[in-house]
Amino acid sequence: MRVGRIPSTWRELPAAGLFKSDGLDYQAMEAASPLVYLEYERPALELLLSGNAQRAVFIEAWGELYVRTHVGIHQVHGMRASCSVARDLIGRDGAIRFYFPDSSAEMLLFKYCGQP
Repeated sequence: MRVGRIPSTWRELPAAGLFKSDGLDYQAMEAASPLVYLEYERPALELLLSGNAQRAVFIEAWGELYVRTHVGIHQVHGMRASCSVARDLIGRDGAIRFYFPDSSAEMLLFKYCGQP
């Protein structure tokens, strides 16, 4: 998995709840500001995500909801054709943004093999 990290700051947290997204498109975000994606092996990615989740005061996510034995979210990665995504789903990329107590935030973008 390759991960792009977009740092930012915040003054006010977003409203809590579930909301329909207008869509998220990595290509539009990358055009606005060049982004470097670094390769993460699963253990390192798990440490990054769990560490961010433990420090965060709020977490915002884009993806698909599911309900099984519990409610969750998946598809928080890029949705361009790859070894994991059969065809391009433009405007349906997923991501996670962590808001930290020091007013910093970090949005993580995830790409599978074969995604540009």
